[in-house]
Amino acid sequence: MVLWIAIQKDNEVNPVFWMLDRLRSELARVYGVKLSKPAMFVNLAKMKIRFKRSRPTHIMADVEKQAEYKKTLTFLKVKAERNPNLRVFFFDEARFGLQTSLPRIWALSGEPLQIKVKQAYQNFYIYGSVEPKTGENFSLFLPWVNTDMMNLYLE
Repeated sequence: MVLWIAIQKDNEVNPVFWMLDRLRSELARVYGVKLSKPAMFVNLAKMKIRFKRSRPTHIMADVEKQAEYKKTLTFLKVKAERNPNLRVFFFDEARFGLQTSLPRIWALSGEPLQIKVKQAYQNFYIYGSVEPKTGENFSLFLPWVNTDMMNLYLE
């Protein structure tokens, strides 16, 4: 049964990620076995099948491009080792800011509750780069992300 659970595919393509109720109904349909939820937990634990939190990946993630990127990093590492004067920096930008939020408050039940709020956002961006070999880094706080700001950072 462990093998059956592990090899199931939806439409014969993708592996099935089981939720307890779906697994219970499939076991009942395929094997005629009807188990309660607590019994399912006990039996799955005996089979060393654990209830785990999945790690999300973006739906548009391209495994081939990620592998190609890793090769590029290896190429840069080898090139940097051969030429001690070559400097490789890694760059990223990030947005930081405040956003208006409405906290929960105590109020009489049955009474309409309206709070006037000015929806506003205050953001700034941090452009930063680091050279892993030496630890040298540079950051700049800028108001936007666009070509002009990037050119300013690169100067």
